Amino acid sequence: MSKGQLISLDQASIPAQDLVFDTALYYELHDLEIQSHAYQVNGQIVLSLQYAVRNDTIIIADRAPYQLVSVYGNAFQSYLRSFYTDLLQFWSSKGIYRLYWKLPPVDFFKNVVDETVSAWESLAKCQIESHPNHYFKLLPSGNGFTSSLHQTAKRKYEKSRELVFKMLPDTELATAYQMVSKWRALRGHQNSMTLIAFEKISKKIPNYLHLFAVCLDSDPVAICLAVRPHRDILYYFYPASDPLYDEISPAIRLVEGMHAFARKEGIRFLDLGTSYLSDGPNKGLLQFKDSLGANRTMKHVLKATWS
Repeated sequence: MSKGQLISLDQASIPAQDLVFDTALYYELHDLEIQSHAYQVNGQIVLSLQYAVRNDTIIIADRAPYQLVSVYGNAFQSYLRSFYTDLLQFWSSKGIYRLYWKLPPVDFFKNVVDETVSAWESLAKCQIESHPNHYFKLLPSGNGFTSSLHQTAKRKYEKSRELVFKMLPDTELATAYQMVSKWRALRGHQNSMTLIAFEKISKKIPNYLHLFAVCLDSDPVAICLAVRPHRDILYYFYPASDPLYDEISPAIRLVEGMHAFARKEGIRFLDLGTSYLSDGPNKGLLQFKDSLGANRTMKHVLKATWS
């Protein structure tokens, strides 16, 4: 098997259409300079990866290496490990000896995530945190959203027939953010991202941010500031609902509308995210996502150090 070569991605001749959907940067990286490297074998790009550097740490968020050609089995494992080995040597030459990587949910890129964890455990001293992550796998010919609802969720869903799902224009970002912030505050939750950060990312990355709402009459009662970090993933990122309507749980209609939107767009996964707070699991949120009939997988945070 041929030995590959690590190159800077701007040296690679990759058609724009092969990268356009996978260059969206997760929100934690919006204020950092993004760097890219690729692994080239016999003149062909096999893998690429985008990352940022904060102080002496490599930061990678919700990303898997982007596989640009179909390579499977032992060859893929070998190329992936060689890619990481060469990256580690390159980073070490720059005085960087730490890695913080929020890997995407395991089921989304299973072979890549599993091999990534295994490879880094052999290359560096690693600490791995794992949390449950809910999602829907969307199939064009699959059953509709309501078929998966548990009985409690079905009863609330039936009570919310007057609610109407809609997409909001980007011009309503500030208003939507303010409403989400208000509802989160009423539930005792702090904002994890500023309006300025949302505005920056909306301008920097077209079609990355999507605003969804469910309304009673014309008034929103639930909103999600959703993101599309990959062509195959729609992420239920920053949602909130008006506590006055908890009895009918408008979030169920919100997820239903996003589920339908994602299927129509050919998106493979509706990612509902983890249900984990700084002080432990959010049991209420875990129960809510379970009641929707969503699948569970794991999401790993990989922390590595080397010398």
